[in-house]
Amino acid sequence: MREFYQTFGEDMATELVDRFKQHEAGMLEQRADSHAGFGVHDARLEQRVVGLDAKLERRVGHATLELREEMRSLKVETRRWMLFVWVGTIVPLAGMLLGAVIVG
Repeated sequence: MREFYQTFGEDMATELVDRFKQHEAGMLEQRADSHAGFGVHDARLEQRVVGLDAKLERRVGHATLELREEMRSLKVETRRWMLFVWVGTIVPLAGMLLGAVIVG
């Protein structure tokens, strides 16, 4: 450190050191301002995320209700078709058995 002062002289070395210190103080101040700005942006981002989360929750809930209603409808329709198929199978079978008993 002494060589620095000897090379540049006491006044110039002191001035350079002071300027570096001022620059460093300015950088620290800018960093603090940036962090404060990031805090504001972080809060805004958090609000947007919470809003989007609520919106997504509503949409998923609505889609789930629609899906459940569609599944109920398909269940009823499937049961109707099953009844139609069983009746369509049992009635001719019963007729054939009754015909075999009567004829035979």
